[in-house]
Order: sequence, then structure tokens, then C-alpha cells
Amino acid sequence: CALCGTTATLRSSHYLAAAFFRRMHGEDEGKVIHPISMDARRAIYSCSQPQTKLLCDDCEHRFKVQGEDWVIKCTCQKDGHFPLRDLLLRNTPVGQIGPTPSGRRAYIYTGNGVPAIRHPEIIYFAASVFWRGWAFDWSRVSDHSQIDLPQGLGIQFKDFLLEKTEFPSSVVLHVEVALNPTFRRGNIGIIFPDKITPRIPLPDSTKPVGYFFQVFGLTFSLYFDFGKTAGMKAKVTSIAESPHPILLTDVRMSEAKACCDTLESTTKRMGRLAHLSSRSS
Repeated sequence: CALCGTTATLRSSHYLAAAFFRRMHGEDEGKVIHPISMDARRAIYSCSQPQTKLLCDDCEHRFKVQGEDWVIKCTCQKDGHFPLRDLLLRNTPVGQIGPTPSGRRAYIYTGNGVPAIRHPEIIYFAASVFWRGWAFDWSRVSDHSQIDLPQGLGIQFKDFLLEKTEFPSSVVLHVEVALNPTFRRGNIGIIFPDKITPRIPLPDSTKPVGYFFQVFGLTFSLYFDFGKTAGMKAKVTSIAESPHPILLTDVRMSEAKACCDTLESTTKRMGRLAHLSSRSS
């Protein structure tokens, strides 16, 4: 097992939980519609779920009960119900960031201030995904690359997931809850872990300043070097530190929508998706 080191029969471990993929499947006249997978090269109907023999039964269960179960339930559902967002809207934020010149703003809540926010599960889930991205070269089974963490951080995440240490203090983990969790035409979806693009270009662009991923209205951003190289100027508090801040905002979703729009206008539609596109044009 890549996590606990036990010699055991390994499970086929998903990069992101299979429940997220099931949520993206649609239905039309009794027929299952697969989700659209899209990158810079192509857009295609696909039910492919990146997975590999990685964890033993005990560690799969550990990930499930200590993070995945609660996050899966609190994210945006197929019917539009979004439990975590609705929980925040029923409470009073402790602060606000913005509005910026473009009108963007973020409302700040805390795990300490809203006891129903189970921030330990949120933190554990995020750490489990970033660790999986580092522990295996996912390009061997998918279009996704292996995560390049700073030296020693992957082991620190491993020890945290095994409950041997606290969450690494050398990084900042941001969690944003979207007011509007859809991409286009009401679609919900996921973005696999990818490099954070600094708002100010850096001289050395080969080293990532951090990684982010999105699952149904939740954005998890992991910044190295306390976010300084990513352009953060003010003091930044990680959700892993008291009072465990969490943001309600559409900033990252707006960026994701813009990226999605760009991809849809340039990527090549393939397979049945290309056939349907030609019929509708």
C-alpha cells in the first residue's frame, strides 16, 4: 500500500472519488449520457475514471470516512441542491474581501464560527487528493500529470493522512465555496489537480507555486511558500489553522468558466460529440 506500506491486496483507487463521476452522468429518454471530458486537445463523451492499484482496503476506508463521505454530501448535487453553500448563506460572515474594481467579492466564514462546517473532513479530503496526485504518475493511466510537491511535502502529507502529524505548516490551503457552482448551461463538473497560474508572471515558470482542483462548487487551492510567489500580499490564513476560514465567492468559478469557454471555442470535438455538434450546427 502506497500510504501505510502494508503488504496487502490493493484496491483500484480513484484519483477523485467514483461518486463524483456518477453525479456527472445524465439521462435522455432512458439512455445514459456520459459526461464530457475536455482539455486543450479534445472534447469527448467519456466515462473514464483515472484509477490505479494504490491503496489497501484499510486506507481506502480511511479516506472514505475521514473526508470523502462528508465532502461528497456537502457539494453541489445533480438537482442543484448545494448543502455547504446553503449552510453558509444561513449564517453571518465574519468579514468580506472586496469588492475589487471588477466587482468581485468574497465572504469569510470560519469553522469555529459555524460548528456545522466539518473543517477536519474538508482538510483531510483535500490532503488525500493532493497526496494521491503526488504518490503516482497519473499520466500512465490518464491525461493528468503527476503533482510536483516541494521536497519532503509529500511525506508530510502521508504522515498527516496516517494521523502521525498535524497538517503541514509550510503551506496554505484555501477552500472556496461557489455561490454559482455551474460552468455553462447549468452543467456541474470537476477539474483535476492542476498548477496554479500566478497573476503576476514569474521569472522561473517551471516550478509550480501551488496546485488547485474543483469538485462541484468547491475549489481547493494549495499554495507553497505561504502564497508569496503566487502574488499574495496580505497575511493569509490556511483553513488548517484556527479559526479555519472558508470563503463564499465566485472568483475561482468565474476563472474556471472563462477557461471552459476558451476550451470550448478551440478544442476539437471527437466521437459522438462531434457527430451531435455537426447535426446541431
